[in-house]
Amino acid sequence: MRGCGDVAGRAKRFVAAMGGDVPDAEFLRIASYFEGQHDMAQAGRYYAKASHFHKALGCFLDPSTGERCLDDAVEVVGRSKNDTLALTLIDFLTGDTDGVAKDPQYIFKIYIALKNFDQAAKAAMVIAENHRNSGNFRIAHSTLLSMHSQLVGESAPPGPGQVRVHAIAQRREWRCRAR
Repeated sequence: MRGCGDVAGRAKRFVAAMGGDVPDAEFLRIASYFEGQHDMAQAGRYYAKASHFHKALGCFLDPSTGERCLDDAVEVVGRSKNDTLALTLIDFLTGDTDGVAKDPQYIFKIYIALKNFDQAAKAAMVIAENHRNSGNFRIAHSTLLSMHSQLVGESAPPGPGQVRVHAIAQRREWRCRAR
């Protein structure tokens, strides 16, 4: 009997052999197989390839996947541009669905994926403020600079949130150089 890892490899080779011209029905068949095998991460990836984003997100947020599929979930929400899916993922990340809050940087990533740069800037400010309030000033500053760089890298048009992130990042950097 062949293992699930072998099936995953065969599915990848099948997709590669088809040269990317795989009908959605085939992706759905592969996804259903992995769902039946309780490999929710693989099932989610194939549902996403078939543009069944709601099913894909459900698989990625399944308790059996833990937090290892959160990047995939963010990608699915970004590709779908669906506010309902975004809210579902945000509820999951904030702990509204399972009582366990996840890394808040994923909320920032959701807004970047959705090209909602003003909300991403607000999320960056909240994350940095949480670090600052915990006494982690260097982490707060480096987090803010990193997120500012991501916003700039996305060629985000400067909205009020981005301008504020930039101003605070520069001010804190200036203070560090002055010492």
